[in-house]
Amino acid sequence: MSQVAAPKAAKSATPKGEALREVQPKRFHASGFFYTGHEYEILHITAAADWTWDDVMNPTAWSSPSAKVARDALGERKEKLGSTIFVHSPNFFGMLNIDGVVYDNMSNPCGLNLTCIGPATNPETGEMCPVDLKTGKVLVAPKPAKAAA
Repeated sequence: MSQVAAPKAAKSATPKGEALREVQPKRFHASGFFYTGHEYEILHITAAADWTWDDVMNPTAWSSPSAKVARDALGERKEKLGSTIFVHSPNFFGMLNIDGVVYDNMSNPCGLNLTCIGPATNPETGEMCPVDLKTGKVLVAPKPAKAAA
């Protein structure tokens, strides 16, 4: 019986741990998993039938509810930036992202800076827009009239 020596495996150029990291899927850490309400909120509000989308996007319109997402006076609660607001109205439906809280000169919350995040996209501009509930189509803000020259 002759014994043939098995060829030695070529050494890989990458360390053993690096190759293992490449094949492992990305994972969320348990320390980053929070219940809703910890840093972000999912909120909803109903606008009256006489409100327009421009009224909703006015930061001053949010002066009363802004206290619910603003930091507290002692600094124990952080601002809930990134929270989502669902705005319901008989005329439209929209989703907003809270970008910032507006404070007055005495550090009291007096409004919210918001960005519309849907649920529809304006085909002309590509911007996110609310939906007109009567037509089911994108609610496009009326274009301002051009000034006469």
